[in-house]
Parts: sequence; C-alpha cells; structure tokens
Amino acid sequence: FLYNLKKETSFCLLHLEVGQKDNAIPREAFAEILVAKEDLEAVKALAASMEKAFRSEYAGTDEGITVVTEELGTAGEKVLHPTSCEKVIFYLMNVISGVVKMSGTIENLVETSTNMGVMKLTEDEFTTASSVRSSVGTAKDLLSDKLAYLTEFLGGEYEVKGAYPAWE
Repeated sequence: FLYNLKKETSFCLLHLEVGQKDNAIPREAFAEILVAKEDLEAVKALAASMEKAFRSEYAGTDEGITVVTEELGTAGEKVLHPTSCEKVIFYLMNVISGVVKMSGTIENLVETSTNMGVMKLTEDEFTTASSVRSSVGTAKDLLSDKLAYLTEFLGGEYEVKGAYPAWE
C-alpha cells in the first residue's frame, strides 16, 4: 500500500505496527501517515482499489481482507525523514517472505520459508522479527544471510535469536 501510495501522492510516515509473534503470519497491519488535506481522497481511493484487488487475489483463502482508512486529525508527532521512509518501503518491497522452496523429495512439503511476524516503526527505530525455517541447514543459512544483507545494506543491524538446527 505504501509503495503504491507514494506513486499517487506525497505523504509522511509516522508509525507502522504488524503482528505479535515472529513465528506467526500477522492478521493485521496498521500504518499512520500524514497527508495534505487535499490528498485524503486519493488515499481513500487507493485503499478501496487495493482492497478490491486483494480480495480478488486472495479469493478462496482470504477474500474478506479489508483496507481501512481513518482520519485521526492532525499530527503532533515527528514524522520519519524522507530518506528513512524510502528505506522502510524499500525493505518491505524486497524482504523475502513466504515459501522459498518446496521439498524435491516429499510432495507438498515446504522445505524453506520465512515470514515477518512482527514489525514496528516508532519515532526512533524500525524493527522486524522474522521466523526463518528450513529442513536443510545450508538453505536456512542462505535465507538468513539474504535477510542480513538486505538489512545491513540499508544501514540496519541483523541479529539471529532462538535459532534451531535444521533436521536434515
């Protein structure tokens, strides 16, 4: 949504919050943005358009998906610097999420996957927590390395916590 919105109008990012647990796919995501009053209708139109597209894309699994806009008034908080906002959106557009590889030997078995279960943007920092899983150690390491490289390339820090061994 944020990537598409920046093609439509200017906005400032105030806050993002997604998920509670790193090993679960989040059910909700919240973003607070600041836009000029004259751009409110463009935001609402994009939300309606994307909701329709999402419902079509996820028909049969999550056709009840909603994209809601709500006017919260004027902002008294500091907004994210435009360069930092661009980095957050770049990260979200490029971070690996979902099934990466299916097993070549066991039908319908996911071999390697990841999901970003928690994400939070505050006035001071942007943090995410992903669960990286694979039954193949080298595939799990490569996936973790890709996440680390993206994060560090954008100036962030990457830390592995609670890693479990692959079950090769």
